[in-house]
Amino acid sequence: MTVYKLIYFDIAGRGEVPRLVLAQSGLQWEDYRIKKDEWPELKKKMPFGQVPALEFDGTILAQGNAISRFIARKGGLVGETELESAQCDMWVDYCMDLAMLYIKWKYGKEEEKPELGKKLFEEFLPNFMKKTSGQINANGGWLVGKKITWADLTLFHFMELMALQKPDVLEGQDELNAFHTRVKSQQPLSEYLGKRGPLQ
Repeated sequence: MTVYKLIYFDIAGRGEVPRLVLAQSGLQWEDYRIKKDEWPELKKKMPFGQVPALEFDGTILAQGNAISRFIARKGGLVGETELESAQCDMWVDYCMDLAMLYIKWKYGKEEEKPELGKKLFEEFLPNFMKKTSGQINANGGWLVGKKITWADLTLFHFMELMALQKPDVLEGQDELNAFHTRVKSQQPLSEYLGKRGPLQ
């Protein structure tokens, strides 16, 4: 049986969505956390000198979304039809729009942070939550189809990330709070989340 080895640092970062997808997929996997002193040598083996990377059957697959999508297909987390698979990609790409704004705000120049923070938390995020919560409500609890997909796992991660930066972000967001609880209760994902603990 193939064992999928996810290689990333001992942080959430770009490795957390692939971890969530692997955890829910039911596939055999190893959560390999890189030690600081081994990274220089390990980096040379990576396709682009970056992580996350997924090692299996003598192959190394790089890039977080490529890994997540690949595992989602293997684990039945891409919906039931080609259209649902494309819709998963659509919602994940929308989450990536949020991610890019977050990265600019979090790691950008200090003098630009007030303006970037306003754009993220006051302009983009409220509309993002309106769009995602509206879709979840209209679709019966999930972003795509009638069961959890990797799009839901991606949204779950980024809502946790936003709540970590702005604890009141989900206040009054009944649909998204219910969605968060629904995702957390999924098996076998809940086992991974129990071991992981709160997002750091």
